[in-house]
Amino acid sequence: MHRIRFVNEACTGQQVFLTFADPVPQQAICVVAGTGSLENLPRAVVGDGIDIRTSEDHQSEHLAQTSELMRWVGQADVPGSAPPVVITIHGANVIWGGSRAAIQAAPERLSQFLSAVVDFSYYETELRKLEREVAASWPSIEQDRPVAYQVSEADPERFEEIGKRMDQALQRRIRLARIVPHLHQPRPQLLPLANQLVDRLREKTHVEHRHEALASQLDVCDRMYEMISQRISDHKSAQKSHALEWVIIVLLATETLLLLADLLWNMGV
Repeated sequence: MHRIRFVNEACTGQQVFLTFADPVPQQAICVVAGTGSLENLPRAVVGDGIDIRTSEDHQSEHLAQTSELMRWVGQADVPGSAPPVVITIHGANVIWGGSRAAIQAAPERLSQFLSAVVDFSYYETELRKLEREVAASWPSIEQDRPVAYQVSEADPERFEEIGKRMDQALQRRIRLARIVPHLHQPRPQLLPLANQLVDRLREKTHVEHRHEALASQLDVCDRMYEMISQRISDHKSAQKSHALEWVIIVLLATETLLLLADLLWNMGV
């Protein structure tokens, strides 16, 4: 059993399994490595890591063990977890379910497949985080939509809230841009066999289509907040212009009154 957790920095004595640079520097640490009962293993929280069960492939126990592993992976019904997928590659079985996975392979290939599953799970988790964040942001986007074509009055509090959401949208775009190469390109730190498994996991979990759908949604957010930013900027510029116009009017009126007062003084009135 390998309990992998994704953290900003490993504590003293913790085993660093893999290191990631994008979207932010993180490390995959192994907090549990050993054997244990499938029934007694607590579930992982989606997003902070993955629990991976590994076993050597023995043909006589192949079917029974695969069925048991499939059932265990499928029990990880934490909200946000992906449905389990099964991959057979080079005589090995890999069952992946977002927060749980199982690998059944020859002893000499287990470490390669384990690295592949951890690497893929990290970037798939980041993609899934973005998907959930965008899905949760639609009510706010609908609320902000009217400002995209009209700003009728100054509302500093609302403008500040919109500014925060614009920043969040920009951060999501940056995070996606940073993980995209890892979603589509071979991992240089993995061996060819491990990269083959990563490719199969991408295909089974529809990473390419999910990336395209997410990018389209972010395009909509970018376009709308670009329009909102322009409307707010135009409104603020108009307010400044109106204020300047009133200042000029007041100055001209004052000057006129002073000239009139001077004229009346000279006329002895």
